[in-house]
Amino acid sequence: MTTSFRPARALRTLATAAGRPRRPQAILLASSLSVAVLAADVRPSWAGPGVGWINSVRAGHGLGALGSSGGLDGLAASHTRAMISRNSLFHTSNLGSSVSSVYSNWTRVGENVGVGSSLESVQSAFMNSSAHRANILGAYTVVGTAAISGSDGRVWVTQVFAAVPGTGSTAAAAPAPARTVTTAARTAAAPAPTAGRPAALPRASRSAAALRRPAAATGTGLSDGDASAPAAEPTVTKPAEGSVVGAASVSPHGYWLAGDDGGVFAFGDAQFHGGLAGTPLAAPVVDIAASPSGRGYWLAAADGGVFSFGDAPFHGAANTTPLAKPIVGMAGAPSGIGYWLVAEDGGVFAFGAAPYAGGLTSQSLAAPVAGMAGTPTGRGYWLVGADGGVFAFGDAEFHGGLAGQPLAAPVVGITPTASGLGYWLTAADGGVFAFGDAAFLGAANGAPLNRPTVGLAASPDGAGYWLAGADAGVFSFGTATFEGGLAGQALAPPTAPAAG
Repeated sequence: MTTSFRPARALRTLATAAGRPRRPQAILLASSLSVAVLAADVRPSWAGPGVGWINSVRAGHGLGALGSSGGLDGLAASHTRAMISRNSLFHTSNLGSSVSSVYSNWTRVGENVGVGSSLESVQSAFMNSSAHRANILGAYTVVGTAAISGSDGRVWVTQVFAAVPGTGSTAAAAPAPARTVTTAARTAAAPAPTAGRPAALPRASRSAAALRRPAAATGTGLSDGDASAPAAEPTVTKPAEGSVVGAASVSPHGYWLAGDDGGVFAFGDAQFHGGLAGTPLAAPVVDIAASPSGRGYWLAAADGGVFSFGDAPFHGAANTTPLAKPIVGMAGAPSGIGYWLVAEDGGVFAFGAAPYAGGLTSQSLAAPVAGMAGTPTGRGYWLVGADGGVFAFGDAEFHGGLAGQPLAAPVVGITPTASGLGYWLTAADGGVFAFGDAAFLGAANGAPLNRPTVGLAASPDGAGYWLAGADAGVFSFGTATFEGGLAGQALAPPTAPAAG
């Protein structure tokens, strides 16, 4: 039997010389499993292994037992049925509010969701993932669980944790001092094979963990942070920290974040199609671009390597020859059959149906290029410098820029509106600058940031956007809904190729 998952440390793959992933040899598996709660419209499921199994694992690590909660069982069962009904994995959109209907005085809550071919394989998978094992061994006092078989025989699971004063075992780890929400990675079945692509590539993502409200956020967004790291694995030494390098979205209710190690984090209705976490890379990943359908994406590396996932086709890369300057950004053609790469010196590389419309390598730049964006027609693009200067090529129209103006922090990216008649510039301090028909909906430069902002992803209607930080913190504005982030978790750095 085969079980594929959305893991906490995204799917390990082997990369080919062209930059495309091969069939994975190892998967770090995600999420926790739960006891059965039977729904009338689905097949029966197992009874008994939920709270008992969790507590046996905790006991083996010297931790106190969690109390069983009928109220949380009900939340878990309801969410599990909703996932089966939609045939899609997703987290409870506002877990804190849901748990408040059962325990108004909770101090920490968490959620694991997943789907697999058997109860035993999923349990084993959970314990092989340090991030999700940490959730099982975390600072909670009560838990509710549900595991229900869908019509195809797969087991869909939800596990809801809560730390509630006066409940559960007094031997359990102390609750966090401030309310936190932890949503561990979702698990998913492997998509059908696609010709010319790896067969049975699992949908895998890192955990969406440790969400809390920031002390001084601007707009409607939430920032992420883990107020109390689980103490279940004191002997584990975390590696040097990596960074989120880009964000992408094709929906007002979901987005992807990409790490410099090639790991991909999928939130909300954004589907995970693969990643490179744990794969030795010749150069760090610097950006992510979504395919028009949202059923795939590309990752670009600093050496010009391109990695394609889902329905995003591979059309070539720039890592076959030495580059004068590293690649800093990527944009996908709206047709989905091409893309551009841009280097720090303004050099542009066009692939597939994406036309070359010019570059800046022959010009003396006041500041290095920081990013690029394509027009809705696919016949042009914008480049933006760290000083806020904007350069328009092809049918891209110039709507303004910041060159020559004093900036509190460098500009890190440009994001176009759906019409192509405007764009947003994003600064490392969370500042947002709107030009043309781009609406200013708020910024994060009024709030203390743990690490710099790295990019902005806009909702399709332009009425909302998200800012992403290098620590995977997310701020949402306008109609863009906050679906999770990873601030407070140590991110894995890129894996260097083996010497020799």
